[in-house]
Amino acid sequence: MKRILSAVCLYVCTYLAANEIDTWSSPPDTISSLGVDSSSPHVGMDESGNVVAIWLEGDVVVSKTKLLGGSWSSADTLSGTGSSSPQVVVDPTTGDAVAIWNEGGLIKSANKPFGSSWNSATTLSASSSSSPQIAIDTATGDVVAVWVTGSVVLSDTQLFGMSWTGSPDTLSSSGSSSPQVAIGSNGTVIATWQTLNGVSSLYNINAVSKTLGGSWSTATLVSNPAFHSVYPQAAVDANGNAVLIWFKYELNGLSYSNVILQSSHRPLADSWSSPVDISAPGMRNPAYLTSKLLMKDSGGALALWTIRPLESIFTIQSSESSNYTQWDSPSTLDSSLYSYNLDVASNSLGDAFGIYMTYDSGSDTVLINTTESHIGGINSGFWTNPYTLSDNQNNAFPVIKSTITGTDCNAIAAWVSSNGTNNVIQASTGTGTLVDPPSNPLVSQFVNDRDVFQEYYNSISWTASPDPNLIAYGIYRDGLLIDIVDPSFVTYNDHNQVHNGAVTYGVTAFDNASTESAIVTVSFP
Repeated sequence: MKRILSAVCLYVCTYLAANEIDTWSSPPDTISSLGVDSSSPHVGMDESGNVVAIWLEGDVVVSKTKLLGGSWSSADTLSGTGSSSPQVVVDPTTGDAVAIWNEGGLIKSANKPFGSSWNSATTLSASSSSSPQIAIDTATGDVVAVWVTGSVVLSDTQLFGMSWTGSPDTLSSSGSSSPQVAIGSNGTVIATWQTLNGVSSLYNINAVSKTLGGSWSTATLVSNPAFHSVYPQAAVDANGNAVLIWFKYELNGLSYSNVILQSSHRPLADSWSSPVDISAPGMRNPAYLTSKLLMKDSGGALALWTIRPLESIFTIQSSESSNYTQWDSPSTLDSSLYSYNLDVASNSLGDAFGIYMTYDSGSDTVLINTTESHIGGINSGFWTNPYTLSDNQNNAFPVIKSTITGTDCNAIAAWVSSNGTNNVIQASTGTGTLVDPPSNPLVSQFVNDRDVFQEYYNSISWTASPDPNLIAYGIYRDGLLIDIVDPSFVTYNDHNQVHNGAVTYGVTAFDNASTESAIVTVSFP
């Protein structure tokens, strides 16, 4: 039996990560109008796999929708001229969408109930505003927006089914920019931004928090005030644990050095931790770099970023943290002359989907590639071989979203592409069938009485996965993989445990492509 288990482990561990998305639509759809330059795509997806896309045609905000398995709708115009920075969020349950953008220095928003047209735009801000960002509570559909008016960060909230309050909250002092906002499914909201310290002339990262329906906390300095720190990203898990990442750097004249991605975390209702380094140092102005952050509701964070370790090469890297304090050594996804931009998304199973620009020197082509990993699990930190979505020669600025729909994994990707005459928005949808998980996990504790001592062990049992391509089960204790067992097993004994000690076990299934199922859990006692 040890030989069988070793062979199974070798197979699974050799292949490491497999695609949840089996097929991407090809060739990609051109969803923007021809004859006009388009830019700034953003996408949202509900849990049924329905998509809302938004972008700029010239300087006007345009949107289309696509039902799962259907075709793209006709275009809707949301804004007047002079618009920029469009974003959209979609309620996973209802499919309702909320868009935000900057129109001539005013922050505007519009709602689209599922199956209906976009409502008329609402103005959220005074003039001289910019940098709108929006986040949605996936459990309630409540939405929070942040933006900058003058050089002060403001925020407004739209509870589900209601209007924006119309009375923005002031979050920052003057000299602030680059705001971001994130919401956990328990209603914890984090807003963050950078502020230029008038005394030291250094940029610092600040953050505030609140519970939806409550008031914002006082702003807290999160970064080390002795260094420049800019372009924060925020994420919050289902328990209200929050993580920030940002770029720290040193500046000597016009020369940037020691450009490092840093992180801080804040347990619910606690203080922000001291910053920790995630990346190795680079040398590029962070204004030309990108970072993205996401968290799994059951725990675990994933950061994806670009860094420039050499003068002419951009490198795309990732790192994970299971406890939000210590980060794994960075993994390199790609390095190229034009690896400027990236995006990352996850679904409820913790599958992570990266998308990025890269340069193929052989064909002199800037490609859009996608790849997959997992937050946690045996495939944590390992990315699949990249799949090229684009088919034109020059492409840039991709975005991606994913969801679980029944037994399928669905995704939507969009990017800017040149057709030789104009820049257009292209999009591709992806789908894949999930591995059937085991079910009905149970756990009981037993004792081996050895006369001179007693050994307690926990026995975990489950109903077998019906997946026809099953090759193994993964056994987890408190979120960490402890063993891989033959598919003929439906029980597992975990020896030398604490008498009546609290523990949570998980069981997953692996198919012959080494794709892992959802984890089913059971707690003891």
